[in-house]
Amino acid sequence: MTIKVIDTVEFYPPEGFNSLEVGFLYKGKADNQDVTSLLIYLANKGYIKITETGEKSRFSKSADFRITKLKEYDGDNINERLFLEGLFAKRASLTSPFNHDSDTPMDDVTEVTSKDLTNKFYKTMQQILLNINCKENSQKIFEKTASRKTIFIVLMIIATFCLITLPPVLGYSDMESLIPALLCPGIGFTFMFSMFFSGKETVYSNGKAIRSSIAPKLYGLVWGGLFAGVPFAFFVLPALLPEPIQLFTYMIGIGCVFGMVVCLKYLPKRTPYGNEMLGKIRGFKNFLETAEKDRLEAMVMENPTCFYDILPFSYVLEVSDKWIEKFETIALQAPDWY
Repeated sequence: MTIKVIDTVEFYPPEGFNSLEVGFLYKGKADNQDVTSLLIYLANKGYIKITETGEKSRFSKSADFRITKLKEYDGDNINERLFLEGLFAKRASLTSPFNHDSDTPMDDVTEVTSKDLTNKFYKTMQQILLNINCKENSQKIFEKTASRKTIFIVLMIIATFCLITLPPVLGYSDMESLIPALLCPGIGFTFMFSMFFSGKETVYSNGKAIRSSIAPKLYGLVWGGLFAGVPFAFFVLPALLPEPIQLFTYMIGIGCVFGMVVCLKYLPKRTPYGNEMLGKIRGFKNFLETAEKDRLEAMVMENPTCFYDILPFSYVLEVSDKWIEKFETIALQAPDWY
């Protein structure tokens, strides 16, 4: 039985959750974008200050920034603590001329730049994603049976792909051709489908960051298609062409695989708690998209920092552009942290 999600009227994000957790509750799985939102969330809580340096590199139009620690973390959220510690953890590879390969944290620093975090902070982000996307959290919002059904569908996809590829390739060629015939199209189609069903991605146009839902689909279509198409043309297609019935069967099989991928995407069923939280978050997102100026002005009068309080949540819900646009004609107090 499918329980319909009821969107409630919400003017603020669910109480007691940071922007990372709201992103997880909304999408069912947090990503790098959700972790990044903690930068604004924690800055707004008074832990850090962000300073745009105005320095631009030769190959990038985006300005560098500096992050300054204002106080030690005094909360009880493990991921917020990890985020701050990861920002200001001093690495041996940055300070010791004799140990450039070491990644052992040394004394904390109080200030870092965007360059200091490049190719280093991703480890902290990965650890936070492992924490938030853990099985225990997923089972709070998704039914346990959904994971078993997911495994079954994945096995069916693999079995179908092997069944439509093995007979023609082995009948036409030898075992050496079987590996690229299975492996490369399999990886290519996997990448293509994963990018096709992904969310929005940040792209840059004339130095301006734009959230685009088309970009990841194009990446998946081009690179996934090339990775799958070239081996297919050399190892699979020659085996299918002599027998039109095999080519027809292969195309039907690929159609079935695509159908199972679509089922896999929309399979997970939420628990009553998961539905309740999704309804609240969707109601809040609807407010961010449709709020009238009079209502926003009243919120600012009641809470002068409401724009910045909500900003990281609008980012994980992918409506930050609309939220910012609504305040272009509303006088706001500048934040202390920027």
